[in-house]
Amino acid sequence: EQVRQATLSALQATPEADFDKPGPEQMRSYAPTVGSVFALLATHELMHAGQFVPVRRKLGKPVLF
Repeated sequence: EQVRQATLSALQATPEADFDKPGPEQMRSYAPTVGSVFALLATHELMHAGQFVPVRRKLGKPVLF
């Protein structure tokens, strides 16, 4: 919950014009803009959830989502 609140606060404090500015240098290969950093934060957990799909298939279990 703390991360969510901090993210929402940062998002609300960021002017819309800043979303097109370059993201942090160490993240630019996968999040080239400030806006893409926020998109990454919003979808990161979904990426990890998707990593379970091949494991479940290998175990012969049905895909849940």
